[in-house]
Amino acid sequence: MKVIILAGGEGRRLWPLSSAFLPKQFIPLEKGISYFQKTVLRFRDLVSKEQDILIVTKEKYLDLAREQIEKISMKDIRIIGEKYSKNTAYAIALGVKYWETNGVAKEPILVSPSDHAISPEFLFKETVLQAIRRFDPQTFMLFGIRARHYNPQYGYIRVEQNSVIGFLEKPVQEPHLLEKETLYINAGITVFQKDFFVSEVQKFFPELFSLFGQSLERMIQESQSLLNSSFDKAVLEKTKSLEMIPLAEGILWRDIGSWESLLSSRRKKEEFLCCKK
Repeated sequence: MKVIILAGGEGRRLWPLSSAFLPKQFIPLEKGISYFQKTVLRFRDLVSKEQDILIVTKEKYLDLAREQIEKISMKDIRIIGEKYSKNTAYAIALGVKYWETNGVAKEPILVSPSDHAISPEFLFKETVLQAIRRFDPQTFMLFGIRARHYNPQYGYIRVEQNSVIGFLEKPVQEPHLLEKETLYINAGITVFQKDFFVSEVQKFFPELFSLFGQSLERMIQESQSLLNSSFDKAVLEKTKSLEMIPLAEGILWRDIGSWESLLSSRRKKEEFLCCKK
């Protein structure tokens, strides 16, 4: 398995704590360690070697990312920087291009944000291993948390009779949706195979597909005019090939995207989103 960790966001909803100079994922919020470092450590034991982890961030954060990686003694991790910030569809494609350039063909690629609080780690790792054992190279495998309360700031995975029937990217302005359907909150973690990713991008984001056909360096240098679009909006909402892996019962998950979520993550565990059947 190869891993892509997305670490280029600026965390504007957490201003003034988070800023363009020091975004939330790099701030040492818990015991002197950042969520970025926690994310890197989370996947260290799930790959064969450190070189199987790739960080995609902005060029201006490259030194900061390298410094934090060195502090947790993981100097062999790969890292690339975006010259132009074009949201997650481009960032993921850039990471996939890196792995393609380095000979990755059929093995699973896992994409994760770098600003999520997840515990306990051992249960999460078991869920990832379960997903890899079930890996289907012709789908996007999404990690989900059963939705108990409506929150427009989450994306939702629509499930019917244990099958995924669609994806709704945030913000979801349908407060009564939970009364009608079984929904899982999108945890932002996706597993896929390189060729399948490329084929779906070709169908749903041809401009990005065209850029993907260039070399890695040209993808970085010639992305200025690319449409700014999230991967969820550009691809996941449109594809028909989705599978959902529920996070194991007992896993506590929080997207540290706002002051509300940050404060909740520091309160008692019951205020996390707790995965239950």
